[in-house]
Amino acid sequence: ALANIWKGVLNVDRVGVYDNFFHLGGDSLMAVKMVSRMTEAFSMEISLETIFRKPTISEQAEVIEEMLLDELGKLSEHEARRLID
Repeated sequence: ALANIWKGVLNVDRVGVYDNFFHLGGDSLMAVKMVSRMTEAFSMEISLETIFRKPTISEQAEVIEEMLLDELGKLSEHEARRLID
């Protein structure tokens, strides 16, 4: 999902998980677009700072995974079971 967002924002055909967003032509305006699309795609608030501090898909995926795990940890047992079933 992140690779598709990157390709759309950067208007490129291929991106690698270790490619740097800014080395591929990304700038601050594109980073704002990235944040908006990532927030929509993952239903969570991704900070603009994340794009600058974690400029690769690999690093951003780790941040999103940590955020998701944190949210899952906040669920009650009943809520967690509802998600599984």
